[in-house]
Amino acid sequence: MAAAQQSRRTKPWDVPPPPVRGDADKEVLFAAVGKALSSWETLEGRLALIFGHLVSPKGDDLPALRAYGALLTSHGRCELLLGAAEGAFFLSPNEQLHQALKGLILDV
Repeated sequence: MAAAQQSRRTKPWDVPPPPVRGDADKEVLFAAVGKALSSWETLEGRLALIFGHLVSPKGDDLPALRAYGALLTSHGRCELLLGAAEGAFFLSPNEQLHQALKGLILDV
């Protein structure tokens, strides 16, 4: 990839230019897809734990985790997480942590 093209990309998930030819071995693609899906699943799991802590800071977050997981889209889960953060940081202000969490969520 040319340096000029690389410098224009600002996020890891931006679509790169199409390759001239594909991989000779399909296992390379299968491994990359598996790695991407595993990484996404890890991220979703950790966001769920953050949601659980925001909603139930003293424990017993199973109902919160079930509710979070019931939403079908990651966009919906991020909206729910932003709302939970607003409520939690209203009750226990921590502007630095609140802004860091918002930045993380908005990058998802």
